[in-house]
Amino acid sequence: MPAINYDEDTEFNAALRAHGIIPQREPTSRSPSPEIPRSPSPSLSDLDDLDLGTDDALPRAVLEKYRAARMAEEGVGERKRKFGRVYPIGKGDYTKEVSEASKDDLEGEPEGSGTGVVCFLFKDYLPDCKLLTPLLARVAALYPSTKFCSIVADHCIENYPDKNCPTLLVYRCGDMMGQIVGLGGMGGVKATVEDVERILFAFRALDLHLKVASGTHSQFSSKQAKRDDSDSDDSEDEQAFVGGGKRSGIRKSAPARGRDDDDDDEFDL
Repeated sequence: MPAINYDEDTEFNAALRAHGIIPQREPTSRSPSPEIPRSPSPSLSDLDDLDLGTDDALPRAVLEKYRAARMAEEGVGERKRKFGRVYPIGKGDYTKEVSEASKDDLEGEPEGSGTGVVCFLFKDYLPDCKLLTPLLARVAALYPSTKFCSIVADHCIENYPDKNCPTLLVYRCGDMMGQIVGLGGMGGVKATVEDVERILFAFRALDLHLKVASGTHSQFSSKQAKRDDSDSDDSEDEQAFVGGGKRSGIRKSAPARGRDDDDDDEFDL
């Protein structure tokens, strides 16, 4: 007769254990279930590689949600980057495209912050104007939240002297923030993109936090980021010639026209 194996899981052994005749079986350890690797949540950029119609890696509802988030994110960014180049204008466009345009708030920015607008008065036969033109185009591309316009100086202000060209007129929130006459405040004939950035930033024409990455390190950006907010407490006299530009409007040198000084039109256009 074969020996009884009391370790077997049989009805007979179960009855013996129930009456305490043989000890209870030690519980056998269960092998742990294998961990199922979890796919990382897709980033918005990953969606560019997915086909919403055929890709089964994620539920369609999830993909649609991420796609909508991406479109909303890009939409806000594009509305902030609404310019990006220098727009030629005529005399009749000045009020609408310059002073009025500077009153518009960018989406996502604080109310009342307005838009920086730079109007470039030039004469294309002057060497300094030829030098500044490509620099402004580069700055306009780096700061697409700022509007850059250009107009032939004589078309804007009759008999505007050559010696004052180029001139940059800076507006924000409907007000003229300052005028920059000539290249003296930008390093003269050695002016660089960083020089133009620096002086335009001083007159609040540029939004540094909305600058487009250029792929190169900007000394102006790194230095400006370290500046203390106390700079804004400087007196008006100290700021009168920031970077070589004036905060006074050109109209102060012109004879009175018998109109209210609060008129948005700054010149005899």
